[in-house]
Amino acid sequence: MNYRWRQRLFCTLLLVIVAIVLFNIYVVPEETVLEPKRDSVLDAVIGVIDAWGDPTPLQVAMAMRVLRWLPKEEQRRRLYKALRSHLLPDLPADAINRYTPRSGNPVTRGIVMAVGDRHFRYAVHAIKTLRVLFNCTLPVEVCHIGEDDLSEVHREYLQRQFNVTFVDLSQHGATSASVPSWHIKPYFILASSFTEMMFADADIIPLSDLSGLFEDPGYQRTGALFFTDRTGAVDDILPAAEHLAPLIPPPWSPSLMASRLMLGHATHRVESSLLVMDKVRHLDTLLMIAYLNRPEVFKRYLHKAMYGDKETFWLGAEMVGGDRYSMSIHRPLLIGPRKSWRRGLPYTMCGGRLIHLDWEGKPAFSNESVLAEKTDKVDAPLYEWVWMAPDSGEPFRGGEMCTRAPLSPIPETLRGTLERVRALWDP
Repeated sequence: MNYRWRQRLFCTLLLVIVAIVLFNIYVVPEETVLEPKRDSVLDAVIGVIDAWGDPTPLQVAMAMRVLRWLPKEEQRRRLYKALRSHLLPDLPADAINRYTPRSGNPVTRGIVMAVGDRHFRYAVHAIKTLRVLFNCTLPVEVCHIGEDDLSEVHREYLQRQFNVTFVDLSQHGATSASVPSWHIKPYFILASSFTEMMFADADIIPLSDLSGLFEDPGYQRTGALFFTDRTGAVDDILPAAEHLAPLIPPPWSPSLMASRLMLGHATHRVESSLLVMDKVRHLDTLLMIAYLNRPEVFKRYLHKAMYGDKETFWLGAEMVGGDRYSMSIHRPLLIGPRKSWRRGLPYTMCGGRLIHLDWEGKPAFSNESVLAEKTDKVDAPLYEWVWMAPDSGEPFRGGEMCTRAPLSPIPETLRGTLERVRALWDP
């Protein structure tokens, strides 16, 4: 039996088990259903999982979808426990219990940042901008992996100046070797103490009180908000549909079916320098994202279809149930100096930075630091903000990021905000 037929047989079996679970829970009258009977159906699902050798992302996604239909928290925890060895094999056996918010716990909101010594000055600037310019009172939690990642001197400074708290993932059993580089982001989100969190890269530029993003109607409806990325070059488009479609169980969300990424018109879909998620509603999504970011899983299934971890966020949400996340309703703006170095090409700007807008169309944040280039040099030049243009949403040829949309000078109100942000930079 070839690989595709084995996949179909497994998915059919799992769908039958899911149907039995739903029938017992929602169709058969409650008084005729004994709890042991429900548990025996759950045992069957767990038996399938325990029999896995090397599961595919599609198999894991199908099992994760069962979680949505289990009515009791104890039953969901049993299934989480069975899935742990496949989802988070490098973390301790009690990791799922540590990361599972209790549904009755009070709601806590905050900002989570991954900060190492090399990102320290960017984090200081971002937090200072939030506190000083926008009077943002959201608590900030800084995540790192051990003393070698973020020194005690830097932790003391952040705590003293901004009253931040810390999560050391090495105390959860992780190491930089087991969860390297950019794969670490979903693990930090899971380990955060907040029930509703906003994960922000250390080098973002806040342009508003970011706490307002928790009121985004899309986030309120789904519990997950992602921001649209730039349009990619047509000569650099990865075959996303070819590689990702076999991993996503049906039905797909309307948003995904209409996305430029899956239609082959773009390289990128999500820009993950900032995202907002409710851990109570999306623990299954976050576990799926963490699984996709395991280096061996990413290398085997995803690296030909995406750059870095950013597309794994919407992909994980889509795989466990595509109607449970929302995309920003406004395309980003491009800002920066005009670059006309590609002569003969009909673009008004190439290479600008992104400004993401909130649901009201107001600037919320920019995705990179105030430096022209992120570098370890203390005297690195600051970025030049002169022109602004919307991302036209159409593919282009050549360049890092281009648009055909008309340029306009940056409005005085935005320019003033950017200048005040720049003034807070302390190299």
